[in-house]
Order: sequence, then C-alpha cells, then structure tokens
Amino acid sequence: MQTLNNLKRTFTLTRDDLIYIENYQRIYKRVLREAKKRDNDRNVTESVHRTKTMWQLINREIGKGPENKQKLELRIGNKFISNPAEITDKLITHFISTGRNGKTKE
Repeated sequence: MQTLNNLKRTFTLTRDDLIYIENYQRIYKRVLREAKKRDNDRNVTESVHRTKTMWQLINREIGKGPENKQKLELRIGNKFISNPAEITDKLITHFISTGRNGKTKE
C-alpha cells in the first residue's frame, strides 16, 4: 500500500492508472477488514471465556491496552527503591563504577 501511495506522489500517472490503484486499494482494505472480522470471530468462538475475550478485542480496537500492574522495586542492601528515576540513577551509578571484568571498582 505504501508503495502505491509513493507511486501516486512521485510519478505522473495516467487517469487509468490512478483509477486502477484506487480500486486496488479499496479491494485490499475490504479484504483486510474481512480478515480481521473472521479472526476476531474465530478467537471468540474458540475461547473458554467469550465475554472476556470480546472485551479484550474491544479494548484492543479502541487502543486501550492492559494496565501494567507490576510494581518495579530495586533492593540495595536493606533498602527498597520503587521510584523509577531513583532506580535509573542507582543502575547508572552501578554500571559506571563496574570495571571491564565485572567487578566493582573500589
């Protein structure tokens, strides 16, 4: 599709060529839309939890992804750090102070 769009922009095409490209793009979009429908139908019918699967499909289509419920924590000694910026700083400091052989410089 991108190649066809580039052709339309870069070359001077005849009217027949433009009509052919537009028809091809329309057919391609229709086939793609039908393939998505069939895939979604297959996913729902093969699922054990059909309602849950249906909501997952809906959320994926509207762009709402699953929430990341994992909590990022770093333990340094007896202290736990959960602030992402602070974790980043600690990791950078660690890797900067680490020599080529993997041991911490002292």
